[in-house]
Amino acid sequence: MRPARGQQLRLGVAVLLLPLVVLVVASLATLATSQPSRVALVTTEKQLADALVDATIGTAQLTGNLRLQGLGWPPGLITRTSNFTIKGNESFPILDLSFLVGGPSRL
Repeated sequence: MRPARGQQLRLGVAVLLLPLVVLVVASLATLATSQPSRVALVTTEKQLADALVDATIGTAQLTGNLRLQGLGWPPGLITRTSNFTIKGNESFPILDLSFLVGGPSRL
């Protein structure tokens, strides 16, 4: 017994829409778990280092000029699996990285 034409049409639409629904749900789940949304207000080098280490923070907002001196950072490498943005406020603070010295990469 063949299904009625209306049932065939509904079945065809369901078959076509199912992959799209799965893709949207998977994308939303990935977006929810991989996009840190917290913003850390940063005034010191230690606060910047702490924000970088914390995977739930996606943005560090500098509240004023900040000169890094190599202090307050955890020993060893910092591993991060999501994007991290450093931004200023309306006054465009300066992030001074002049203490950094180039050397061979350990990656």
